[in-house]
Amino acid sequence: MHTSEQQAGDDRTQRERGLEVAEAFAGADMVDHVRAAFADTAPEFVDYMVDFVFGEVYARPGLSPVERQIASIVALTTLGGADFALKNHIEIGLRVGMDPAKVVATIMQALPHAGFARVAEAMLMARRVFAEQDLHVFDKPSGAS
Repeated sequence: MHTSEQQAGDDRTQRERGLEVAEAFAGADMVDHVRAAFADTAPEFVDYMVDFVFGEVYARPGLSPVERQIASIVALTTLGGADFALKNHIEIGLRVGMDPAKVVATIMQALPHAGFARVAEAMLMARRVFAEQDLHVFDKPSGAS
């Protein structure tokens, strides 16, 4: 078992490792965006996310970046009510190599477990992210607006 400060064979602190992994997955801009979102309420919350989520969980071997995002998107879809996190993980998924069709298929996979309402909300969030990034799942028919 790894200590909370260091993983086996890694002399970086958990915070250093967490920031490196977070920036590799999400980019420095998203880390700054999340930090700003909580700055006036709970600035230490972002430190906990960086330390634990990225410094421990995401730094573990065994899953590729895309596989991690598939798991995260399905979990957040099934959980429901996690729009901020779901939006961020859809964006991260696209950043690490998922295409819009894979994001949609990932959300659809939650349907039997999460139900129509939660999957519909997740699809709407994906649609919003795709629109912000000018991405399309399907080519629009010519003449369509």
